[in-house]
Amino acid sequence: MPINRYLLKKEKAFAKSMYRYFRKSEKQIAKLLKEQDTQKAFWDDLKELLLEIVSWTAVLISKRSRSVIEKGTKETLKYNPDFKINWDLRNDDAVRYLEDIKTKHSDIFLKGSIWETTYRRVIDAISKWVDEWLSYTEVWKQLTEIDWAVFSESRARAIAVSELWTAYEQWKYLPMKDLQDSWEIVLKKWQTVEDERVRPTHRQNQDDWYIPLDLPFSWTGTKIAPNPPSCRCSLIYKVI
Repeated sequence: MPINRYLLKKEKAFAKSMYRYFRKSEKQIAKLLKEQDTQKAFWDDLKELLLEIVSWTAVLISKRSRSVIEKGTKETLKYNPDFKINWDLRNDDAVRYLEDIKTKHSDIFLKGSIWETTYRRVIDAISKWVDEWLSYTEVWKQLTEIDWAVFSESRARAIAVSELWTAYEQWKYLPMKDLQDSWEIVLKKWQTVEDERVRPTHRQNQDDWYIPLDLPFSWTGTKIAPNPPSCRCSLIYKVI
């Protein structure tokens, strides 16, 4: 299966599983709201529930990334048959990367993490409703009538695309970095999907053609794709 079809298949499955859990999470919050008659202990219970939700989400991202990481490495090595590498998902670099994913997305103090985003949006929404003198029962009714943005299908899709492409690109890069450390000359090229959704700066990165592995691309200042979230760009490598 071509790698783009493989990634699309993985993204679709990941987004579906993420959205199923989002819907379940929304129902858990609605149940908590319905059970509350007063504000006694509510915010502590809500924070505990949100932490449970996002901790599980971080683990899901890590698990879903494993096969994509391995596929990315094997795909890269396929075009460099003379280069050998021992591939084991239990190696230190792989374990560190997967653990970093879980840390990144379960840390409330990390700006932009899934936990921080989810926590703030949920707290802000419920606080707004309470400030408007709605009872918890009324808040629950409102919650069940809307597609809450923080638990939306579009957010599940965005997370799936961003995290799986990042994992794939990070571990295409690994064997190329090892090759360069072995005194080989490695070049890279930015590749877009060449449709109307491609960002202008990413088209310009593609125009850089092949550049040395350690150099940043001229228009984004980054060394590796994708960038930023929802970017579908990829890198092509060449050993000379």
